[in-house]
Amino acid sequence: MTRKKKEPNNYQLTNNCPECFAKGTLSLSFYPIVQKNVFFERHKAEVTHTMQCAQCKQQIYPVKWTDDIERVFEYYQKTVTPKAHLKLRLLSWVIIGLLVLLAVAILYYGAKVVA
Repeated sequence: MTRKKKEPNNYQLTNNCPECFAKGTLSLSFYPIVQKNVFFERHKAEVTHTMQCAQCKQQIYPVKWTDDIERVFEYYQKTVTPKAHLKLRLLSWVIIGLLVLLAVAILYYGAKVVA
């Protein structure tokens, strides 16, 4: 089962970068988690995040966040609420259809033998 990141929700922050101290260069991205399998595609209610500075091209980890960045992060995190759902893929529908046909055939021929 592979875990993939779907299209991100990007936000430009006006806070100073803790690495290079440039103002307005921080980019915050939230990615909903999607697990893909041969049988189904599962969208989880969890999100991952990354913060990057456009000036110094550094990824900013939560250890280096200031109190202002943490407040802004918490605000934007509340706005991102993906819904968890499960989507069956074609192979799953084919298997379900074959099982239904098999069950109908067993019931039909079983009723025929009894009668």
